[in-house]
Amino acid sequence: MEPITFGEVLVLDANSGYRGVPALTLMENAGRGVAEHLLDTGAKGKRVLILCGSGNNGGDGLVAARHLSGKAAVDVVLLRPRGQIRTEISRHNLQRAEEANVPVHEMDGTTMAAMADLLERADIVVDAMLGVGVEGAPRGPYAEAIKAVNASGKRIVAVDVPTGWGTELAIRPESTVTFHAPKVGMGAECGRIVVKPIGVPQEAMDLAGPGELALIPRVARDAHKGQRGTVLVVGGGPYHGAPTLCSLSAHRAGVDLVFVAVPGAVADVVRGFSLDLIVQPVGDRGTDHFAPEHLGAVREHEGRADAVVLGPGIGQDPGALEFAIRAYAAYAAVGKPVVVDADALRALGAQGAIPRNPKAVLTPHPGEFASLAGAPLPPPGEGRGRAVAALATKLGCTILAKGAVDVISDGRRIKLNDSGNAAMATGGTGDILAGVTGAFLAKGMDPFDAARAAAFAVGAAGDVALAKVGHSMLATDVLAELPCVLARYLPWWTER
Repeated sequence: MEPITFGEVLVLDANSGYRGVPALTLMENAGRGVAEHLLDTGAKGKRVLILCGSGNNGGDGLVAARHLSGKAAVDVVLLRPRGQIRTEISRHNLQRAEEANVPVHEMDGTTMAAMADLLERADIVVDAMLGVGVEGAPRGPYAEAIKAVNASGKRIVAVDVPTGWGTELAIRPESTVTFHAPKVGMGAECGRIVVKPIGVPQEAMDLAGPGELALIPRVARDAHKGQRGTVLVVGGGPYHGAPTLCSLSAHRAGVDLVFVAVPGAVADVVRGFSLDLIVQPVGDRGTDHFAPEHLGAVREHEGRADAVVLGPGIGQDPGALEFAIRAYAAYAAVGKPVVVDADALRALGAQGAIPRNPKAVLTPHPGEFASLAGAPLPPPGEGRGRAVAALATKLGCTILAKGAVDVISDGRRIKLNDSGNAAMATGGTGDILAGVTGAFLAKGMDPFDAARAAAFAVGAAGDVALAKVGHSMLATDVLAELPCVLARYLPWWTER
């Protein structure tokens, strides 16, 4: 299996639970896999010392200890007091280990006294201290333990990744038992890499879910205005609801500022919808659609935005379509993150060859897809995924092909999204999706990640709205539920 990133580990963990395989089951399978590896490589009848941290890596070690009990002489050392174990499933497995009569010892947090004798007598040391996603060099008891274990001359087996991996102070294992797939960057410093399946369901890999939202950057506690992202929406003219919905959705997805560049004739109408939007009129009060000569005025706002959404409500006036083509080319030339939606997509489709922009996300429905690809979007199935990936490769961007099941691809990766429902086939929901995608781009997310996270979040908001108002829902009903969905799945929105 291809190596995966630490971020993708979080995605799969959360999506597994969403698809019916809870984290407790994944941990049980992981710990059992570690025990199996140890028994397969001579641990039976030996003294095994398992060092456990306060997170889920420690929980994996506690499960391994229980499965080894009776087959080897096992001791567990907690690197932090049991009251500091951070996760419920790790606390659960501590209790189960003790119920299985596994000896559990605690370090006092300042010395190695609780561990030194056990380390001396051990034949094998299992490192279950710190797992994926821990940044910086280990400190405190973790640092002391790493030094002592490395100097012990014992056989060392790491769980998932060696503690301190990627820093100067790291466990040097004989082997590492990692789960589901190797982690990106694992090499000789991990010893022999043993991959154990832990029951991640195929749906968790193929389909978007709440795990995608784990990729959204956390907000620092001391964050100030502008640090959560700024979006510029360029749209409107014959339609003023589209850029407004798009802009409000970007705000509700957690950015700090949204600028809305609209033709002067509709600026006051858009202002009237919300005091939260910063409306930037283009042209005079008689200007009712964009034209190529407006590009300079619109680009004056570009530097203030971390991402642009181009197209909501611009209509099909030839001048507006030419404006969209030139705007996209300008953003591609500077590598600006940009979401392209609505009639701007048809403009690009009519253009034929368009410049590549790896930071762009195009969000076509089937008709717009056909315009861009020169061929219809295939029926649902493997052929649809390949077609979307081929278009993404051809255009050098990420494609979010909207449908009953969305297909997202950057040409290399493919993700499906099945959140949402038929009642969302109403005007404005595509504008909401474009706004949320733009917000996630503005936060610095990879375009593929921004698109798949946005597709799930908007679809999930639509599912909540359906439960409340049924098939009479409006796009504004979906918008109203968006913050609730994010709050439900992002309890860690701010840094701890």
